[in-house]
Formats: sequence, C-alpha cells, structure tokens
Amino acid sequence: MVRSLYKMLLLAAVLLAAHADEDIEVEEVEGAERQLPSMLLYKKLTPSADFTVMSPINVTLTVFNKGPGKAHQIIVADDNWKSDKFIVVAGDNNFTLEYLEAGDSYSHDFTVKPIRKLYHRVRPAKMLYVLSPPSDAETLSLDGLTTHLSNSIGEMRVTPPKDNLEENLLLVGRCRHFCAEHAPRPPPCTRLRARAHCTHHTDRRRQAQEHMYPRARARAVAHTSAHMYACPRERIHARAHASTRASRARVSHARPPRQLYTLKMAPA
Repeated sequence: MVRSLYKMLLLAAVLLAAHADEDIEVEEVEGAERQLPSMLLYKKLTPSADFTVMSPINVTLTVFNKGPGKAHQIIVADDNWKSDKFIVVAGDNNFTLEYLEAGDSYSHDFTVKPIRKLYHRVRPAKMLYVLSPPSDAETLSLDGLTTHLSNSIGEMRVTPPKDNLEENLLLVGRCRHFCAEHAPRPPPCTRLRARAHCTHHTDRRRQAQEHMYPRARARAVAHTSAHMYACPRERIHARAHASTRASRARVSHARPPRQLYTLKMAPA
C-alpha cells in the first residue's frame, strides 16, 4: 500500500515538472515574439550649405532598425518641399516598405531644386510603422501605427546664382596684379642704360625742335596735343588753341623792318 502510494506521488511529481517545463518554453516563445523593433530615421542634404536658385539638392532618407524585433508596413513621407518653392526633379519624396529586419537599413534618394530666392525651414521627415505583423483578417489602421520623426536640419538660405563671368574677370585681374607685384626687376645696370638711352633721345628731340622755325614748332606741338584727346570736340579745341599759339609765335618772332641809316655830314 505504501509502495503504491509512493509510486503515485513520484508520477505526479514527474508530470508537474514536465508541465512546468512546457510553461517556461511557451513563455520564452511568447517573449521572443513580443520583441519590438527600435526604428531610426535620418535625413541628409547634399550640399549642406551655399544653396542657389535652380541648383540641385540631393535629399537622402535612411531608415535603421536597431532591433531586436522586425518592423512591418513602414511608410516614410517628406512633405517639406512645397511646389511654390521647390520642384522635385528626380525620385519621389515618399516611399513604403513591407518590413525591415533587425539590424538592417534602407536608403532612399530624391532631388529637388529651389525656384526662387528664399529662407526655408527644413522640417523633419515622418515615418509610420507597425510593431507586429497584422493578420489576414485584421486591417491596417492609424491607431495601430507608431510615429517617428527624423532629425531636424534647421533653416536654409537660397541665394541668386553667381555670375561666373564676373568671377573670372576678377580672378584674371588679381592674377595680373600679383604678377606685376612679384615680377623680377631688371638689374641696376640695365635700368641705368635704358634711362640714359631715353635721356639721349629726349635731348636730341629737344635740339631738333629748337632749330625749327616758330611756326613749324607750333604745328608740331598742335599735332601732338590734338592726338592726345579721344573726343572730337576736345580735339577741335586743342587744334584751335595750337593755331592761336602758332599765330602768336609768328608775330612775336617776326623780323624787324630794315632801318635806313643816313650819313650826316659834319658841318665844315
């Protein structure tokens, strides 16, 4: 009797232990199924500064799943680019994913262009996703979606396009100024020789002008001064002034009249 009772107690203990092991396994499976994803959305602009009108701006949206669970029905939208300020020239500003495994990432690119000069605040992109996969009988509703925002970039300034011709001319002028400032100077003997040569020719020119008649000299001066002016009116005034100088020189350097000398006889 005691032996049979002992066998029954031993069988009951074995059954209880087996049932406890099954409960632990079920709880572990349920815990694994309840693992939630950790989602992250990153927004990047290329270039990040110096925006000009009608210059392309590449927008990159990257979704990260840090785990440990899987995310389902991911919807990403970036409605920050209004049609009165920007135009989308490549790609689309929103996309969807059926799921994203733990530890995976996904990147999406699109390109926009600003159409006018403006100050614009770049708002974060929005991401919606489901923690657990919906069954066939269930329908996806907004109440079951989790919302997440991307990083904030701040304000961007769009300026008019720069004039490349003006920049090139400024660059050429700066290069010429730099070359003139840092050009090698000739040795002193060469400079003295050139100065002596110029002085010699200047002295010969002055000597030739001194031997001219006053009228010819005035004409030479008038011809030289008339060609110094680019404006026709100034050239006419210069010629008139030179003619006046020539006439004055002719009068002042005219030969005096011959004087008749008479011999007076001394009285006897």
